Amino acid sequence: MKGRIHNRKDITNNKYGKLTAIRFAKKQISGVKFNDKIPYTKYIWLFKCDCGNEKMINRNDIISGNVRSCGCLSIVHGYARGGKAKPIYNIWRNLKAKCSNPNHYSYAEYGGRGVKVCERWLKFENFLADMGERPKGKTLDRIDGDGNYEPKNCRWATRSEQSSNQRRYKKEYKDKLANMRTTILHKK
Repeated sequence: MKGRIHNRKDITNNKYGKLTAIRFAKKQISGVKFNDKIPYTKYIWLFKCDCGNEKMINRNDIISGNVRSCGCLSIVHGYARGGKAKPIYNIWRNLKAKCSNPNHYSYAEYGGRGVKVCERWLKFENFLADMGERPKGKTLDRIDGDGNYEPKNCRWATRSEQSSNQRRYKKEYKDKLANMRTTILHKK
């Protein structure tokens, strides 16, 4: 019965990230799920990536979004290999999240105030080319605290340089910020 889908949805030719489902490959029993006595069944599919590679992948990993490529996405720049992201990559990922993800704990202070990441920096390679590696003892600082994350407004600065560059909050702004945070937390 090789190639049979075994009561699972046929995803042949469906596209997931950079992967296209080619065909069902095999049903694989592996261990037990959630400490039950029931074996966990994986439905392995053959996928073709946009880069040309073919790879066997568990259908559930594809459907959940945990896997979006054959692995080529994580090695484009080499800063996020094998789940171990380098600090510069985490800095970039965090600045994007706090400006665009309303569920991020700092969104109210960044994206909620209209701070954005320039289009060029939406790609990690461009951010790295413009800012370079983080110098030891320095963190990313926006020169104009109300400005966006963009090459002309960012620098690597020491903690003391950053503290002298902070916005001075008025009491009413602090109250508004606290209300924004509370609203975001209660939406979850």
